[in-house]
Amino acid sequence: MKAPRWLSAGAALSCLAAGGCSTGTAGAAAGGRPAIGTRVVAVDVSESAKGEWERLYPRARRLVEETGRGTHLAVFRFDVSIIEVYDGKGVLDGADAGTLLKPLVSHTANTKGTNLAVLVRKIDSRAPHWKSPVELDVVTDCGTELMSTEDRDYVKETVARWEGSKGIVLRFHGVTAGHREALRDMAPSCEIVEQ
Repeated sequence: MKAPRWLSAGAALSCLAAGGCSTGTAGAAAGGRPAIGTRVVAVDVSESAKGEWERLYPRARRLVEETGRGTHLAVFRFDVSIIEVYDGKGVLDGADAGTLLKPLVSHTANTKGTNLAVLVRKIDSRAPHWKSPVELDVVTDCGTELMSTEDRDYVKETVARWEGSKGIVLRFHGVTAGHREALRDMAPSCEIVEQ
């Protein structure tokens, strides 16, 4: 994948290592590309995701590291509940990212599954208070195991509203084979980023 011309060499390498870039990632841009106002990194800490931690944690760390200092950063952990871990300026380096993500590593989940609707509800309530546009990067192995029909309908309606307003861009990272279809049913135009 060729990096856009407007990226610096370092940012291009970071983006390529993370699976590619699209408009608005990795900070401000020259050449008319819009910068993101807020990056939200939401990390699945359910028991099933913890089994995939060696694969998922580096992705979460890269997302946090790539958030420029001038970009607002919010970090959440979720399973069937959601906890805010951080809300402030982007971090400076990998050590800061590691320190910020440490509570995720030490958290022990009481559930085997995940309910994406709890995350979507929280983001929907917080987004009006964040600088736009918002990039929501969800690091998960699945995200849908413990969702009811009502939860799925809520997510589908909310994500459709986000897409219509162009205020929130939704990306999933780390979703395992066999679980993408459920996400596509709820968020047809979301991006599912390969590991």
